[in-house]
Order: sequence, then C-alpha cells, then structure tokens
Amino acid sequence: MVAYLQNMMTRPQAEQAQETQARSARVRPRALALGLALMACNIYWITVIEVRWYTLDITSLPIFITPIFTLFVVALLNWLLRLYRGATLFTGAELTVVYIIMVTGAVFAGHDMLQNLFGTIAYLQRHGTPETGWRERFFAYVPRALFVWDEDAVRAYYNGGVSPYRWDWLLLWAKPLALWAGLILTLVLMCLCLNYLVLKPWSRARSWRSR
Repeated sequence: MVAYLQNMMTRPQAEQAQETQARSARVRPRALALGLALMACNIYWITVIEVRWYTLDITSLPIFITPIFTLFVVALLNWLLRLYRGATLFTGAELTVVYIIMVTGAVFAGHDMLQNLFGTIAYLQRHGTPETGWRERFFAYVPRALFVWDEDAVRAYYNGGVSPYRWDWLLLWAKPLALWAGLILTLVLMCLCLNYLVLKPWSRARSWRSR
C-alpha cells in the first residue's frame, strides 16, 4: 500500500519532467527564422572575405570560425536575457538548430564549393574552342541542361562590363542553377538523415556506457 501511494505521488513529477524535457527539445519557428537570417549574413561575409577580397579562406579550417563565434554571441545574449527576465528566448535544442543551419550554409558557400560552381557552369562553353578539341571529344556526353551554352551570355559573364540583370541572361542561368541547387539540397537532406540515424544509437550507447 505504501509503495502504491509513493508511486502515485511520484507519477505527476515524472510526467512533469517528461513534459519539461519535451518542451526543451521543441524547435519553434523563431529559431528557424534566426538561423536562416544568420546564415544569409554569414554567406555574404564568406563571399566578401574569400571571393572579393581573397584575404582568408575561413572555410578551409577544420572547424568554421564564424558559426562558432555567432553561436557564442547568441548564447551569451540568451544567457543575459535569462538573468534580466528570468527566461531564455531560445532553448539548447534551438541553438543547436541555429548552429546546424549556419554550418550547412557555410559548407556550401565556402571554399571549392558554390564559389567554383558558377565558373564551372560556363566553363565548357568558354573553353570549348577548336584548339582544345573538347566539342569533338566529350561534349556529346555532357548533360546540356546543367550548363550555360549561350555564347553571348558566357562572353559577357567572363569579360564583365555589362549589366547582369537582363531577363534573357537570367533565364539562361535559371535552369542550370535550379538543377544544381536541387542536387545540393538532396545531398544536404541525405547527410542530415544519415546524421540522425547514426546519432540516436550512438547517444544511446554512450548513455549505457556512462551508467
């Protein structure tokens, strides 16, 4: 009887703990919005540093600097908000999602990824000259939808000095970029799914080892 009463008394506490844990693991839209906004700013900064100024390849390091620094600033502001108002704006799970979004954006905007893709899309048409003999050797095996083949658009892209905001040129670039973006997003989703499949049994095994 005593054990039954103790069980009845501890059950609400266990349910409350489970509810608190589920609430802390929930990701609200505000975290996604913050992650996307910070990702856009981080991509712009990476492009300026690595492409325009070419001063530092920050995405060539094993651990990216800008997402870690940004996460530190957001976590610090979150902690200060907790001291001031007694409640945080983001949970630990939401900060993790913000970090994942920023790192994912930095990976594809960084060195030797999307920075080189734009040059690759127009590279075949630019350098497929009679001297190279590429057109006769392997152009028949290249998927034409993945590249830009308009000679005027490619010449303007390489030479510069013209406005890039022409609808006819933008439409020529839209299809290849959309196809490459679909491939890249598929790779991102696949890697995230693999990460989830590996993380769950790995964390469970580590929890058993700690016991």
